[in-house]
Amino acid sequence: MRFHWTRICVIAGVAARIACVLAGPGAVRTDAIAYRAMARSLAEGRAFGASPWMPGWPVWMSLFFRAGLGERAIVAGNAILGVATIVLAGAIARELGRDARAAAAITAIVPSLATMPRLLVSENLAVPLFALATLFLVRASKRPSIERWAAFAACAVVATYVREACIALAFAGLMIAAVKRSASAALVTLGVFAIALAPWATAHHGLTASDGSALCIGLGDGATGGYRAGVSAGCELHLGKLVTLAPAKLARLFALDDWTCDDFFARRPSPRPWAAMRVFCNIAWWTLLAAAVVGAVKKPPHALLAAIGAVAVITVVTFGVGRFHAPLVPLLTVSACYRRRS
Repeated sequence: MRFHWTRICVIAGVAARIACVLAGPGAVRTDAIAYRAMARSLAEGRAFGASPWMPGWPVWMSLFFRAGLGERAIVAGNAILGVATIVLAGAIARELGRDARAAAAITAIVPSLATMPRLLVSENLAVPLFALATLFLVRASKRPSIERWAAFAACAVVATYVREACIALAFAGLMIAAVKRSASAALVTLGVFAIALAPWATAHHGLTASDGSALCIGLGDGATGGYRAGVSAGCELHLGKLVTLAPAKLARLFALDDWTCDDFFARRPSPRPWAAMRVFCNIAWWTLLAAAVVGAVKKPPHALLAAIGAVAVITVVTFGVGRFHAPLVPLLTVSACYRRRS
């Protein structure tokens, strides 16, 4: 029996995620420190309280802590979520008439996704939710119904409660609704988002306490297109920076894919393996980007392009960081696999 390359890639991707479980969690840094603290607080029965982040990821991790499990169990959960992402990439490709096996295989071996389970960051949950919402969006755009649009919007809301940037899915849905000239689709999307997010946004004066700071980082005094620490939410915004800083922000969003490498090794006795891994991650990313662009030109996947474009718009308004493109990786693999395997 011939062993097809796609099967080999999927096995290798699953094996990489199992290896992450065996290795245990990597270095807990930056946002992951706060996420873990909030999760432990919730597991101990204390209120969520004021937080600069959405609650979805801390709530998810708190389930493991409440069950008496440790961080290795969270890594195992992350690995399972990673496998779900592989399956969803194949499902999206199948819905679009593309090569489902190839899309799943490429998603399995993208280095940043394969190594992500070791990190206690919200992308572990946001990526499969973003992919699931995109799958529902594809189905709703192909076979429109109120139920399908509501399912898309509901899943997109859940993803937004994990990472606020996933609200880009709402914009993507509205773009597709406009293309389809479907007022009912637009109303359903807006209605579900408004009903589901309004209580949280009202209580926190925005989706998160960092909304104002994100805008100031992206459009305030001294904005460069990238992240800046210690920026107050009360700065003066300069709308002209939307245009002038857009290239820098988009470059930061798409240029590199080595963000998992920064935290992959819990200890760094030598910089050599870390540097080699960064090169490996970026070469794989540039190859995927090039293939995705070719696929988008050859056979435009409108729902995927809407989601990617919406994330780009969010980035232009706030600031660009390579980590923020993680939810787009499965969509790019589907775009790259524009030929359906016979």
